[in-house]
Amino acid sequence: MADSDAQIRADLAEQISDLAAAANSVVFPYWVLGILEGEWAGPLQQASPNGKVRAWIVTRQSFTTERFTGGASRKENTYRVLFFVEYGGHQGESEDSFGEELDAVADALKLNVLRIDLIPAGGVLLHYAVCETVQTVC
Repeated sequence: MADSDAQIRADLAEQISDLAAAANSVVFPYWVLGILEGEWAGPLQQASPNGKVRAWIVTRQSFTTERFTGGASRKENTYRVLFFVEYGGHQGESEDSFGEELDAVADALKLNVLRIDLIPAGGVLLHYAVCETVQTVC
């Protein structure tokens, strides 16, 4: 168990980066942009070696603390793990590779996949997945 939010995010990002399925993706252990539907995807494009979006972002969503008699406590952080892949056209290549990578990473890290969608981001259409994991903090 890690002892800080920053270390947990770094560990999750490293686990994603180490997977062969995610070898072509850029992984950020922090919120790199304010990407909401319709916003610019530039930071994700600029980080990619080929200028096409293929990125993961790991960020803390919330935490809870359970207190026990005697002063002991347990803290659990909930993390959002977001995956973006630039839409590649009607042949389905981007959807196939998006699904394969998402499945591999979600299985390996035991992520709950909450949403899969297509979203516009400043003139670019992105495959988008929202995943979640709960981690206990020491």
